[in-house]
Amino acid sequence: RLHRFDLTFADAAESFADTFLKIGGTTVAAQEYGTIRDYLAVAEDLGLGTLDADRLPGLAVKQAGALLAGGQFGPLAELLEQGIDTGTPELVESWNLISARYYSETGQTAQVLEGAPADSSPQRLAIKARALFDRADWAGAAAAYEALWALEGETLAFADAINFLLAAF
Repeated sequence: RLHRFDLTFADAAESFADTFLKIGGTTVAAQEYGTIRDYLAVAEDLGLGTLDADRLPGLAVKQAGALLAGGQFGPLAELLEQGIDTGTPELVESWNLISARYYSETGQTAQVLEGAPADSSPQRLAIKARALFDRADWAGAAAAYEALWALEGETLAFADAINFLLAAF
């Protein structure tokens, strides 16, 4: 098992997990991302190598994405509670999007609305608009859909366009 502490092995193991994720093996991918993250954290603690600052958070995002894709909401909730420590906007946005999708898919609309910053990505804005629509907050849903329409224009999903129309009237 000492090979698990080798940073080069971690790269290969991550490619292995990526491949499983691409073919739908979400459980194996999530487990492998978690294992890689654990071993790399220990390797760094033991001084066996220096990691890029976003290596562990990046693996956490990949693990969360795999858990979400596999509908493994229990382990995903535990992982989301841990959070990630990164200053990289892309990783933060990916984490926030996964969180929003998790809350939306588990019916926790209050958390979707709580955690949606004003400068959300179109995906998060769509999730927020759907949550407001589901709560029958017509004015809020219409405003969110209007903002989404301003971002996406003609590419606005048909279902979102219908909800926008219904919320507005």
